[in-house]
Parts: sequence; C-alpha cells; structure tokens
Amino acid sequence: MPIPPVAKAPALQCVSIVADRGTRAVPAAPMVAKRRMVRDMLASIREGYRTVAASRAMRMVFLQNCAMGLFFMGAYVVTLPLLVRFIGRVNPWRLARAVSPALLTAFSTSSSSATLPITIDCVEKNVGVSNRTSSFVLPLGATVNMDGTALYECMAALFIAQAYGVDLSITQQVVVVVTALLTSIGVAGIPSASLVAIAIILTAVGLPIEAIGLLFVFDRVLDMARTSVNVFGDTSCAVVVARLEGETEGLLAPTQTPT
Repeated sequence: MPIPPVAKAPALQCVSIVADRGTRAVPAAPMVAKRRMVRDMLASIREGYRTVAASRAMRMVFLQNCAMGLFFMGAYVVTLPLLVRFIGRVNPWRLARAVSPALLTAFSTSSSSATLPITIDCVEKNVGVSNRTSSFVLPLGATVNMDGTALYECMAALFIAQAYGVDLSITQQVVVVVTALLTSIGVAGIPSASLVAIAIILTAVGLPIEAIGLLFVFDRVLDMARTSVNVFGDTSCAVVVARLEGETEGLLAPTQTPT
C-alpha cells in the first residue's frame, strides 16, 4: 500500500528518497539549513578576523605616520630646528635639552596650559630669554600656537577618509588643511580638545562624525606627543622673537652669523 504524501509545511520541506523497500518521506531541509547556517557563521567569523586585522594594521600605520610627522618632519628635525638655527641662531639640540623639563611635563599632562609655568621658568633660566619676551610670547603661544595639533588633525582626517574608502579631491584636502589651521588656533590647552576640531573638519569635507571613534584607541598617546610638539614650538618662537628683538646677550649657545 503506497504511503500517502506528507503535507509540506513552510518550515519543513520533505524530499522523497527512493529506497530498496519502497518510497519514504525524509525531512532533509533542517540538515541543509543547519549546514548553511554553520557555513555562514564560519564565513562571518573569517571576515571579522580579516576586518580586525586590517583595522589593527591601519591603526598601526596611522600611529607610525603621526609619530613620524610630529617628531621627525614637523618638529624635532626639519621645521622648528631650522627656524631656531638660522633665525634664532641658537643650537636647537641644546635648546631641546634646556627645555626638557617643560617637554616632559607636556608629554605627561597633555596640557599646554598646565605646562606654561614650567615653560616660562625653563626659557628664562635655562635659555636666557628675558621676562619681557617670554611673558608675552609663551602665554600667547600656549593659546594659539598649536602646530602639533594642526598636523594631527590633518592626518586624522585623511586617515578616516581612507578607512571609509572616500577619495578626497585636491580641493577637499586644501579645505582640510585650512580648517585644521583655523581650528587649532581656538583649541583649548586641555587633553583631547582637538577631537572637537576634528569633528568640524569631518563635517567640512562630508565625512561621518561618528568616525571619530576610530581615534579613541590611540588618541591619548598622540595627544601627549603633539602637546610636547606644541610646547617646543612655543619655546622656539620665544627664542626667535628674542633674537629679533636684539637680545643677543645670554641666549643659549648662539652661533655665528653666516657671512
């Protein structure tokens, strides 16, 4: 006697398998669904590992680029040492050693305002800049001279654009640079204050503001680095202004005027 057909439910699909002793209905769809679910789960896990690995690699590349930009290209090797050497006519490496207490304080506190008393003391006692110059240049520089912050904001905006796969045009990159320069002037001298400025830059070039979350992982370390760059820039400006004001006596290791 043949077996009556089994009613097919939406959640249960049955197939007929021909056996030696007759025909029987076997519910095979649950096994197929389970295998498909396991396969999709393994694929999602592999994709997650690839995403995490790529994210870590991108973050490490961004961290290295920021360190190279802030320390080697932006502050301690190229721009500021050249200004101190040829305009201030002071040995830049001896200047860095003379203001090292201020640089270490800036690195540990991530605040230019908190480091300001130590910066004034080092510039006056160790470098030889007069109080008339240091009392004007250094407080002003702690407020508006945020060169390390401007460099960091540009690199952060470009990093977020690359992470989201957005190709910025030359005009948009110029907008990033100009906006970073303007916003760095108004950034407060407190830890992580540049994140607000980065939000303004992202809005200006059409990037999502929630992408700032990518920077939270390493922002504290880079904040310490760029604060020390800001303080070194303030001391370099104080030396240059002192030289331009005619304070030739007492400055740290003045070099000979090139002929």
